Amino acid sequence: MGGIAGVVRFDGRPAGLEHLANMTSMMAYRGPDSISHWVDGATALGYCQLCTTPESLSESQPVASECGSLILVMDGRIDNGSELRKELLARDQVLRNRSDAELVLHAYQIWGENCLRHLEGDFALAIWNTKSQTLFCARDPMGNKPFNYYWDGQIFAFASDVMPILQLPWVARKPNEYMLAQYLGLHWLSLEDTCWDGVRRLPQSHQLSLKASGITVSEYWRPQFLKDPLYQNEQDYIDHYQALLTKLVRQHSRSHRPVSAEVSGGLDSSAIFCVGRDLRRKDQLLAPDLHGYTLDFSSVPGADEADELDYARAVAGHTGSSIEEVAPTIVPLAWYRELANQTGELPSYANAVMHKGLLDKAAATGSRVMLNGVGGDEWLDPYPYYYADYLSCGNLGVLLRMLGEDAKALGIASALNDLLRYGVRPLAPNKLQQLIRRISTKRQCRYLSDHLHALLEERREQSITFSENLSPSQQRSVATWMSPGGVWASESMERLAATAHMEYRKPFWNKEMCQFMCRVPGTLLASKGLGKYLHRQAMKGVLPEYVRGRQSKARFSMLHARNLATVRQEPVHFQKAHLNGWLAQNYALQSSFEAGKLSAKADQYLPWHIFIAVALWQRYF
Repeated sequence: MGGIAGVVRFDGRPAGLEHLANMTSMMAYRGPDSISHWVDGATALGYCQLCTTPESLSESQPVASECGSLILVMDGRIDNGSELRKELLARDQVLRNRSDAELVLHAYQIWGENCLRHLEGDFALAIWNTKSQTLFCARDPMGNKPFNYYWDGQIFAFASDVMPILQLPWVARKPNEYMLAQYLGLHWLSLEDTCWDGVRRLPQSHQLSLKASGITVSEYWRPQFLKDPLYQNEQDYIDHYQALLTKLVRQHSRSHRPVSAEVSGGLDSSAIFCVGRDLRRKDQLLAPDLHGYTLDFSSVPGADEADELDYARAVAGHTGSSIEEVAPTIVPLAWYRELANQTGELPSYANAVMHKGLLDKAAATGSRVMLNGVGGDEWLDPYPYYYADYLSCGNLGVLLRMLGEDAKALGIASALNDLLRYGVRPLAPNKLQQLIRRISTKRQCRYLSDHLHALLEERREQSITFSENLSPSQQRSVATWMSPGGVWASESMERLAATAHMEYRKPFWNKEMCQFMCRVPGTLLASKGLGKYLHRQAMKGVLPEYVRGRQSKARFSMLHARNLATVRQEPVHFQKAHLNGWLAQNYALQSSFEAGKLSAKADQYLPWHIFIAVALWQRYF
């Protein structure tokens, strides 16, 4: 846990400790426990350590194999360590300590690049083979740990953050307009772009092999879709889900210190906390204790739609534990500028930064781990694509029955709208769907210049896609897992936690959960007009009924207005952004910013991104 960095040169020159030390110093916030280096000629590897598990206390990276031919650095955690340890010992492997890094190194010794099939958890890793002069890198299946890299044909460099790579003297600071277009338009298409030309991201579930002749990037895992149903009845799905969530919460609680949990009062984070507290009561939690934290919006004017304290307090009463209430964090533009200078990345949404106070408060009590419910909305509350499933296979009887149930619960108008949007539209001819997407993109990105619009369309053609013949519901599951916007937001939250010396862990955003949810029928996710149906059924007796029956959803649009009011104190030159070819010449947008008349309902996220990008990137252009 922490951060990794490295340089491998094939140009005949040494990697240089000074370059590596500069890279790790840029990520010192990731290594509050130690920063260490390994340098041998043209190769240099570095590690910034944040101890979050009992096993990490005995870990010393970079770690070498007993024969010295393999050197590993890894930011991450292996959740199936007990099973993997038994398998390695059965193969006569001698484990020198109980660290996760030791397990991964020995797994690579036995299975080579196929070792990734044996690893469960969140990780970004690199293994240098001194004999073959090759480097093997990989990123976990869900993209929970970051991995950025640079390759110019002779020099390879990688790091958890982008800025350490930009500090290298041979790396040019040339902005990547493809990523700028995606950021400004909130239209995410790429899993590999960063804000800078020449610096790439390794996509989730991908591995990279490097040798003097070049690099090879390939996918090593993706969820499997089978035609036959996993179970024949609803209760089996419910039982499986409940057991899986309990297992994942337990695995993700592994720490030598008390773990923390964000408890918004929503169904997902509340379930994690309730399951965790039940494990603690049964002495099955893999940590000394579990503490809850929630956001208190009582001090924020006009924040009624964000207030969830009643639900969080119901969870506290149900579990017989206290949940600390913390005001949401609002920071000045200088904070965003400092973070951008430190990481080389543009910041996330304002409603992500509001959690900074929770992280700081938990860290002050000695915690190193924060559990959250990210992934719950993505997997458990999908739109009713089962309409398209039934239409595509001609099962009109079931479709009409589901439509009737939804109409009874939601109203006939809403049900018919869903039928058109999630039943008819997904089955429309490709050319018509492309036209609809083009019109939607043009509207969403109306503030962008024609040049950036063209770049978005070009990047769309290069997007990674699934080639399998999948049903609309299955396509939705794949889009959730591969979502470039979701991965970008996850990376932003990971960096935010790291600045507080904390590690975010997401039981819902997990490979095993992903695979299971890709096998769950859509009718079990949204049934009888009730979102998160499977989750609600599985959480009977686990969640307080007041929370389990909750239908409302918190809204945070007012935070964007308040944050904009705070950061608007510094002048931003929209005309310069227009001259740089970023924005259309839209003076209405500029005057809205200057007058503070941005709508909290329309474009609640878009103006924020445009303002932040213009304010921060002008320093680099």
